[in-house]
Amino acid sequence: MAAAEDIGIEGADLVTYMITKGTLSVDEIYANATELLAATVDTTANTMLWTLYCFAKHPRVQDALYEETERVVPRGETPTPEHVNQMPYLKAIVRESMRLYPPIANLARILDKDISVGGYQIPAGTAIVGQMWLMSRDPKCFSDPLEFRPERWIRVEKEHFYGFKSLPFGYGPRMCIGKRLAELEIYLTLARLCQNFILTSTTDVKVKMTTLALPDRPLNLKFIDRRSRET
Repeated sequence: MAAAEDIGIEGADLVTYMITKGTLSVDEIYANATELLAATVDTTANTMLWTLYCFAKHPRVQDALYEETERVVPRGETPTPEHVNQMPYLKAIVRESMRLYPPIANLARILDKDISVGGYQIPAGTAIVGQMWLMSRDPKCFSDPLEFRPERWIRVEKEHFYGFKSLPFGYGPRMCIGKRLAELEIYLTLARLCQNFILTSTTDVKVKMTTLALPDRPLNLKFIDRRSRET
């Protein structure tokens, strides 16, 4: 790995910069590398898996996204971030898959001040845990909570204001720093796949809870070339 001084501060990536500064111990480097992988690579890949699974199980959703992709992205072009900004249904699909299968089951925070919630006084310094998994599937929060329905996130068709009922990336100063990048990667991947393939799932999977919500078995997805269906 090149030293930050060799390539210039502006050209160094964050990890290279932190290591070559010499301010981190070996244990701290290991801890940060582990955190980086667990909090970015694994969570994004796992979210992509669940999104593809939901997508493959719902042909109607695939048809709707294909129509949106055809309308926004000119034939022969690859989807770009500019195209994504014009594709609300694409974003709704990812949002809905993360509601049903949030990357992590809960979010923990330590209060920095006294608060009152539902008539309960909670003092500063208290550790609280938000159960993202349970909230996302609670019928008090979402109608037909086990149904995969991206339309619930389309602003003009919203039945309710969902607010903070689904927070897969957290919120506020402690929100996931990679939120925008992770979302964009998934948006572009899904749009590109939809352009070229029809997905089907040959099996059903259940959730296995570890640090992440994982499929309990390998996903068996079949990718059918769209051109073969059009000819």
